[in-house]
Amino acid sequence: MRKAVLTRQINDLEHAVGATLLDKTSDPDGIRLTPAGVAFKAEVVPVLAMLAGMGNAAAVMTASPQPRSCRAMTR
Repeated sequence: MRKAVLTRQINDLEHAVGATLLDKTSDPDGIRLTPAGVAFKAEVVPVLAMLAGMGNAAAVMTASPQPRSCRAMTR
């Protein structure tokens, strides 16, 4: 991903959240989460894990054989 694209996505996220999530100036090694970023991460990580689990469950359900229709069961 290009730096400009990532920067735009981060800016859009910060705008949507209404807080600065990353501090790009104080750490000579790169960027750090702001206190708002730490709080946001704590809220978002469990939600993303839950969504990933839902995707896995959907994949399992679509891979298993479909149940017979009621009509087939009455024969």
